[in-house]
Amino acid sequence: MPNAKVTYQEQNEQYNQIICKIAKAFGDYVVINDIESAFRETTAGDRKRLLTFLLSDLLHLSEAGHDLYFSIVWPAIDKVLSELP
Repeated sequence: MPNAKVTYQEQNEQYNQIICKIAKAFGDYVVINDIESAFRETTAGDRKRLLTFLLSDLLHLSEAGHDLYFSIVWPAIDKVLSELP
């Protein structure tokens, strides 16, 4: 980003940290799915592995990336749905 003191990724990481902090302050009222951390844990710094989850534009998720995203998000959705009367 022109004239920015930090990269887009650094801004994204800062934003994610703030969102997680706010969500934790609300306790059980807010369910947070920390996608960034989950992707980081799954790829463990392995750039080749990370690239398998992205399309060639390095922005959008590949089919494998969508599968991983779903595996991260679905358990929280399923839990909430199972608790409905």
